[in-house]
Amino acid sequence: MKVLTRILFWVLLVGGGLWGILYLTIMEPWTVPSTDPQLVTSLQPNIFPDDYLILSRHNDAQVGWVVRCADPDAPGLFVLARVIAHNGETVDVQKGTIRVDNRTPLSPTRCDPPKLAVRSPTSQEDIELDCSNEELGATTHQVLRGEIAEKDTHAVVDTNKVFLISDNRSMHLDSRDFGQVSVNTCQHVLFRLWSSQENHRFSLIW
Repeated sequence: MKVLTRILFWVLLVGGGLWGILYLTIMEPWTVPSTDPQLVTSLQPNIFPDDYLILSRHNDAQVGWVVRCADPDAPGLFVLARVIAHNGETVDVQKGTIRVDNRTPLSPTRCDPPKLAVRSPTSQEDIELDCSNEELGATTHQVLRGEIAEKDTHAVVDTNKVFLISDNRSMHLDSRDFGQVSVNTCQHVLFRLWSSQENHRFSLIW
């Protein structure tokens, strides 16, 4: 019994030390705020309010990544969305369809279930949106789309900037709202330690 206790002690000590080193040098924990209805809605169906996320401490943003960046409209706050374009690429959004350098990200399959009801942050009504699996960069993730009218968007991404897009393409909080974001303010969301959604706990973010 004493041997087992010693082994457990050393495992916890070494594991705790490694976690401390990673925390101080590589990873940063962050909890998704539940106080911003627009942000909460824009992150669905992949990230939820009060999710406990682990972010890279290094500033970088590659196409397909979910990143946390400094909010260009509110110093001290953050925006959270997926990188869809960077350095010199052209983004066009017309009637909900997104094209980067005149190419549309592939959405070859539907989700299971293929539709999802999401609470509108403005009307507070549940709106049913189509769900599909999208391929972007090196990731495959779920996105939501619906028949919600809005003006078209055209942008050429500046050097060292990124264009962010919400996974909820219809009820978004992204570069269509606040413009391009500096890469130097962005951190890659690596994985999720905890979530209010049981099936999303301890998972990578794609």
